[in-house]
Amino acid sequence: PRFRTAGVLRPRQGAADETGLPKATVSRLTSTLAQLGYLRVDETTRKYTVGARVLSLGSLLMHQSGLQQVAREPMRRLAQELDVSVLLATRQQLAMLLLELVRPPHSSVTINKQAGDLLSMDTTSLGLAYLVAAPTAERVKILAALQRAQLVEWTSYRADVERAHQEYREHGFVVSRRVRGGVLGAVAVPIVLDTDVFVLSCAGPAAQFTRARTAGRIGPRMVEVVREIRAAMKAQGAGAA
Repeated sequence: PRFRTAGVLRPRQGAADETGLPKATVSRLTSTLAQLGYLRVDETTRKYTVGARVLSLGSLLMHQSGLQQVAREPMRRLAQELDVSVLLATRQQLAMLLLELVRPPHSSVTINKQAGDLLSMDTTSLGLAYLVAAPTAERVKILAALQRAQLVEWTSYRADVERAHQEYREHGFVVSRRVRGGVLGAVAVPIVLDTDVFVLSCAGPAAQFTRARTAGRIGPRMVEVVREIRAAMKAQGAGAA
């Protein structure tokens, strides 16, 4: 099915009318594309829109919103200032799709990933920050899927999620304590644009992410940067919640 503009919702019947394909064929195609992450289903209307996986095939959605272009320079400055890796990601099924990565200028400990790679949702600050910002219905579905997948010890993980909610309410950022078994530290802040949730994260050696430095410098600085990014997106006409 064709989507003339990123973010425009299409029902299956509309896609069938536009393509001339039988409705049954469109139904199979859209279901497969949704399972693979190339389409997203609006939980209320059951219509389809472009999914985050399209980013790895040409950054269609991100080019449309302009988030990568807007965030790139603030991310570079943040990496320089804090000497940490700075990541921008969004959800892909039960993982986080890395959209942009800026490496630290001096630190020898860095993230061995690149744009287009998937990172664990259940063991990263990226995943926790996504969950605290996701709409309730989406969050419930994600948590149920994670529980079924048995990727983590469930009682401990639910405690992490509840703690993340509290951190976000009180401080505006989320801290992960599971990254590489405690070798790395990470802090993340969600960026909500209309119905899309993206996450900005800083990661580096655990020694750089002491409780005092996280609460006093890293976390507040990230909140400032996300505020800057959202203001720039709003100035461009993109939805910033």
